[in-house]
Amino acid sequence: MADEVMLPKPRAEAGPPAQPDPPAQPDPPAQPDPSAQPDPHAPEIGQRPPRWRRALPVLGWTVAVVVVAAVVFAGVNVAVGNHSGTSLRAKPGDCLSGESDSDLKRVPCGHADVRWTVVGVVEGRTRQEATENACAAWPNAEASYWESRNGTSGFVLCLGSRPSP
Repeated sequence: MADEVMLPKPRAEAGPPAQPDPPAQPDPPAQPDPSAQPDPHAPEIGQRPPRWRRALPVLGWTVAVVVVAAVVFAGVNVAVGNHSGTSLRAKPGDCLSGESDSDLKRVPCGHADVRWTVVGVVEGRTRQEATENACAAWPNAEASYWESRNGTSGFVLCLGSRPSP
């Protein structure tokens, strides 16, 4: 008895090897719809918009810069305490009228409203130093006035009462 050998059947060929897909073609340019009406206000291709339309962005940025500058300027003045814009700089012997920081002003010493005489001036002091001991060198100083341009250090006027006439 002979042994039968079974050989595998040859496979049928599937055809030629697969080819890569051809590159995709771009879509053709869209054709305008002949029934659509053009915008009568749109500038023609290549035509510049009117001058006033070109100026609007510049005007807008200019206004924005001015507003920001004004806000910064106001903020700095409030932070520094420069509300009146005038300084009460004085020297010893000058006379002042008024009863509080907000209404003190320099007046001639012969003026009827004189309330204070400047007996001393101290530079480079903080607000706290002005109220504690800045005028210790002038025993006749009954009050002090502090002013600063930067909000941290300033000058102190040491004030003595003007004797009643």
